[in-house]
Amino acid sequence: MTLRELIDGVSKIKGWKVLSEEGVTGFSVPQAGNRHQFVVMSEFRDEAHPMVRFTTRIGPVDRLESNRLRSALELNLRLPHGCLATDGVHLVMTGTRPLGTTTSQTTADAIQFIAHQADQYEKLIFNTDVH
Repeated sequence: MTLRELIDGVSKIKGWKVLSEEGVTGFSVPQAGNRHQFVVMSEFRDEAHPMVRFTTRIGPVDRLESNRLRSALELNLRLPHGCLATDGVHLVMTGTRPLGTTTSQTTADAIQFIAHQADQYEKLIFNTDVH
């Protein structure tokens, strides 16, 4: 399966439109309360193995106190999909799967979970709906 095929398969299953923002491709995943969460999908290689990564921003890292960053690391242990991480200046949720063995359905489920968690954290920590 190619990244394009996976993106198209997820879009078909969930009805999410494929969007491009800032040169990346992903989905604006609808959330409760008329909110949304933009989740980017990208391909990379781990040695010879093609992988797919999905990532969504939560908010700026520099607005977090050290106790919040520690709490984020503690939350990682309990997450069934994805993890909290920093990507440059952003706190993000991200997940990775082997591109050759993942399915559109399991990827859609993981993306939906990550989008929901990230949106809750964005609302709770930053009181925004920017991402």
